[in-house]
Amino acid sequence: MGPFKNTVSSVLSIREVICRTRFFALVVLSLVSIHSAQAFSGATVPWTTYEAENMTISGGTILSSYAANTVAGESSGRQCVQLNGTGQYVQFTAQAAANSIVVRYSVPDTSGGGGAGYTLSLYTNGVFVEELPMTSQYS
Repeated sequence: MGPFKNTVSSVLSIREVICRTRFFALVVLSLVSIHSAQAFSGATVPWTTYEAENMTISGGTILSSYAANTVAGESSGRQCVQLNGTGQYVQFTAQAAANSIVVRYSVPDTSGGGGAGYTLSLYTNGVFVEELPMTSQYS
């Protein structure tokens, strides 16, 4: 009965190690899950981001989509504003003084794929500043 007792003792020890390992894994996975469940908007950056769909829109259309290979689906927040004609605009008030602006855009290409040029007029406080050139050539 001596060897059998050692075997039972060994099985109980192995079972205890497995239970402790499972418990440890469960605790680790729980901590990872809790940490992953917290919503973070990304890195802390030294600039302010303005999303067109959250601004004052005149004549434009907010597009929303989760479909791949669509302008809205590829946009941040899966939304964008489509401006189709002269006089349509997106307007926002800067939250602080700024010395630059980055405009992300997508414009239609020609039927032959050779590239098309467009402009977007930039105004500050209702005063025309400049026309921003836009092209489909590299899109």
